[in-house]
Amino acid sequence: MMSDQRKGPPDILLLGPIRVRTGTLEHAITGDKQRMLLAQLVLSKGRPMSVSRLAEDLWEDPPRDVAHAVQAHVSRLRSTLQVDIDFIEGAG
Repeated sequence: MMSDQRKGPPDILLLGPIRVRTGTLEHAITGDKQRMLLAQLVLSKGRPMSVSRLAEDLWEDPPRDVAHAVQAHVSRLRSTLQVDIDFIEGAG
């Protein structure tokens, strides 16, 4: 019988290279924005974060459609980690 590689919540290591593990499976977090987003969400200690706050931390010069850009990064992170990520859309 195969063991489940994804038992329990992910372990997120922020000091040194960012690493995320769920059980024995290590998730590849690619790109600076993905790593910065993950760090912000972890440091928020489970509190929802607003799009404007996330955008402020991700870009010096935000894209025109900042809400869509943040949603795209959150969606990719959700897909990579296979976890729910909450933020408050449009809240400041």
